[in-house]
Amino acid sequence: MEHFKITPQFHKSIFGLVVVCVLLTFVSRVYATSYLTRISDLLSTSAPSAYTNQKITFTLTQAVPANGAIEIVFDEGGIILPATLNFSDVDIAFSAVPGGPYTERPLSSIQTAGTDDVTVTSGSAGKIRFDLNTSLGIPANNEVVVEIGTNAQYGATGDVQAQLSAATSSYPVTVYTYNTSDVELDYGRTMIAIVDQVTAGPVDTTDQIPPVILSAVPTGLLQVGTRAVEMFVTTDEAAYCRFATSSMAYDLMPYSFTGTSSGLVKWHFAQVSNLEDDTTYDYFLRCVDFRENEMDPDYELSFTIGLMPGSATSTATTTGTGTGTGVSSTTVQGGSGTGDDVGTGGGSTGSGSGTSPAGGDGGGGSSSGGGDDGTGTKLPQADVSIEGWAYPGATVSFLRDGVTITTKGAGGGGEFSDKTEGLDRGSYSFGIYAVDSKGVRSATFSTTLWLQTNTLNSLNNIMLPPTVSVAEASISPGTPLVVTGYSAPQAVLTTWLRPKLAEVSTADIVSTTTADGSGAWTITIPTLKLPKGTYEFVAQGKMPNGLVESDKSARKTIGLGVTVADDDCLSRGDLNCDDSVNLIDFSILLFNWNTASVEADVNKDGTVSLPDFSILLFYWTG
Repeated sequence: MEHFKITPQFHKSIFGLVVVCVLLTFVSRVYATSYLTRISDLLSTSAPSAYTNQKITFTLTQAVPANGAIEIVFDEGGIILPATLNFSDVDIAFSAVPGGPYTERPLSSIQTAGTDDVTVTSGSAGKIRFDLNTSLGIPANNEVVVEIGTNAQYGATGDVQAQLSAATSSYPVTVYTYNTSDVELDYGRTMIAIVDQVTAGPVDTTDQIPPVILSAVPTGLLQVGTRAVEMFVTTDEAAYCRFATSSMAYDLMPYSFTGTSSGLVKWHFAQVSNLEDDTTYDYFLRCVDFRENEMDPDYELSFTIGLMPGSATSTATTTGTGTGTGVSSTTVQGGSGTGDDVGTGGGSTGSGSGTSPAGGDGGGGSSSGGGDDGTGTKLPQADVSIEGWAYPGATVSFLRDGVTITTKGAGGGGEFSDKTEGLDRGSYSFGIYAVDSKGVRSATFSTTLWLQTNTLNSLNNIMLPPTVSVAEASISPGTPLVVTGYSAPQAVLTTWLRPKLAEVSTADIVSTTTADGSGAWTITIPTLKLPKGTYEFVAQGKMPNGLVESDKSARKTIGLGVTVADDDCLSRGDLNCDDSVNLIDFSILLFNWNTASVEADVNKDGTVSLPDFSILLFYWTG
């Protein structure tokens, strides 16, 4: 009889076979499926043996087709599914945008063309399976939210919760998606932690406070002709925010702020367009935080687009006295008469007739108002005067709502002034910048004024930011950095050479100098001890009396031992070159929308359009 002998070579062969089988199993998973992203399981409590609500969130990589399936597995004992838990204790919804709004999927115990079948396997190795209805799947890259417990509110309100294990530990929660043949599509795993509860005295440290809206604009009366506005909301904590035209729960609000698509933020933006004159717009806002604490009641935001001059909202019946003129063959004479008429909007029109001593006929007379309150009374308008200092010989440009209104030369002391008359009541953005005698443009001084009727508004003691110029944007290490520019005569200049901290770690270099009588200034900064890298240079001026200070200059990028491109504030969305990208730049962009304006064409493609808006949002500083 032959005896089978186990040799070392046989051991190696068996081991190799096992390794190959394991590797094939692993490779099979890697190549047969893709991975879910942003997967999490939020518990309402993590205490051992406690009953908890769950909110499981994940993002699909591949679409789950109609008649496909989603399965959530709790196979290591962390979650115990009660035998009484069924489809009424579960919700599933999906959204193309993280944070919603979500589309809820109707659930039942059977699969139909309109409902998903929910199968619950109870116990400590339980699972919940959704067999999607035969009509509607879930698209790729959509966020899916599954709620389990009393937080399931769609259709029926859940009344059964899952129970946590009595053992404190970390436990996996695994999610699978399948196609119509039950072949695995996506796979993902997250962890939950069951921990002993910690108390801090009698104080409940669970965050139960909803977000608070600190500010929201626009409000009040806006300028006539405004066709689109950007709503800007600030919250006291990172939150998701939505809005509607009537009061309703957060989940039902149809409109989201742009901040929501990028996650929890404190600053939220939304554009509202197709606005009309003489119309009030009311919006209701709500926000929720990470723990789903929801604002209640709504934050109400209201604004009105003003009246166009000569229009009104009411019809008035007026009896008036008209005055006419008659033309004879030789002489112009006056006639008089009375008339009745119904005037709509800016007053009324009376008609009159009379006789001319020279034999001519009396003409018709009229009495009309403009831009009114509905009674025929003309509303007064506002004036704005602007005064300040630039640099001797500079060309100063004055902007209103992002458009250049006039250009003037500065005086011998750098002084400038301008007056605008006859502006309608409303909100206006004003900007002033200067171009020095070398052709270098300053940053823009910007401000926004709300103009009341029959007022003279003054913007004075404005000191424009200094101009900054370098012969070369890139210099060799050790070469002194020479910076020149212009400011008001005898102004005191403070400058900063600040490194980009991602590349170098040297502290800011602060220097001072004084402009001469022509406003010219020069400063030389040694670079021998500075490391190679990219630096930014800014300057700020102060009048000789020390009472008026300018904004900081447009930043200038300097390459020390590296090559950098010369700065172009327009390419960063900073349309007014004030070193900030904010609502003023957005207003300029909106005013020039769908035009070829070089002042707002950020990407220089010949049209002010959506790509320019995208670049502006990317560099937004607020």
